[in-house]
Amino acid sequence: MSDRVEALMPPVKFCRCNGINMAVYEAGTGPAVVLLHGWPEIAYSWRYQIQPLVAAGYRVIAPDLRGYGKTGQPDEVDAYSMKHLMGDVIALLDASSIDQAFVCGHDWGGLLMWQLALFHPERLIGVMSLNTPFIPRSKIDPVEMYRHKFGKDMYIVAMQEEGRVDRLLDNEPERFLRSLMRRRSVPSGRKEAKAPTTDNMALFKEFEENRDAEPRGELLLSQSDLDVYVRTYQHSGFTGGLNWYRNFSRNWRETEGMEQIIKVPTLMICGADDGYLPPSLSEQMHQSVLNLERHVIKDCGHWSQQEKPEIVSNLLIEWLGRQQRT
Repeated sequence: MSDRVEALMPPVKFCRCNGINMAVYEAGTGPAVVLLHGWPEIAYSWRYQIQPLVAAGYRVIAPDLRGYGKTGQPDEVDAYSMKHLMGDVIALLDASSIDQAFVCGHDWGGLLMWQLALFHPERLIGVMSLNTPFIPRSKIDPVEMYRHKFGKDMYIVAMQEEGRVDRLLDNEPERFLRSLMRRRSVPSGRKEAKAPTTDNMALFKEFEENRDAEPRGELLLSQSDLDVYVRTYQHSGFTGGLNWYRNFSRNWRETEGMEQIIKVPTLMICGADDGYLPPSLSEQMHQSVLNLERHVIKDCGHWSQQEKPEIVSNLLIEWLGRQQRT
């Protein structure tokens, strides 16, 4: 990593957690705040939140999750099921001598966070979700639901075939990351993203067929930040993160009969321009989340902690402070 990157992130350390070597970036003292990144991100996606949280009096822990970055990458697809992913976080808490923590998740990290709140609420003080709403378990397999609603090119459906998408992304990591990680996810002029569409869900078809087209929105990352992601994926490949998606159906089967109520204190932060997880998806969350505070950030797309870092950090710190006072 460059000197600039090292200044933004604490030194990496490695923890043997749940059978894998997990890369962990940790700083500060006080109540623990665990930051869970999404796809195709790494712990570096939290670079703008770590120091503000430390300055506010928290012990901040940001791991590269299973299959990502410097963390171990098992070969078996089922090694990326939610059972294993939750086990990683619980093992990290145990190894860090933490009885309870605040957990914040973005994108897939948010999905993992919600499952921790359902299965391990005793280990949580509260949860904070960036962009990822809590949606109770569907009555049908979600992959089949996506296939029916959006078609075979919908990115989650396309990911189910092992190898094809992996090769596509591994061959051109910089072009893919440039095309995906943009500041706005909805057309300019629209006040707020309303619902995902077939077009913006066909990520890989668009990536393959529109090589010369200019992606929607302004590039999110500076060249130096993009270089961090590109070097990471040149080393690790994309398969580990894609395997999370390949467990959607397995995770759905394994949660049959689980009560779908979130009882721990919850902060929900949405991006008004998020075309992948629009704010409308979280409008009914109060029916399943008993203690909910919700915010929508204007002019913000899917990558909220990197698009609006100061606003996100302030919302997190203010909410954490209120939980500490109650």
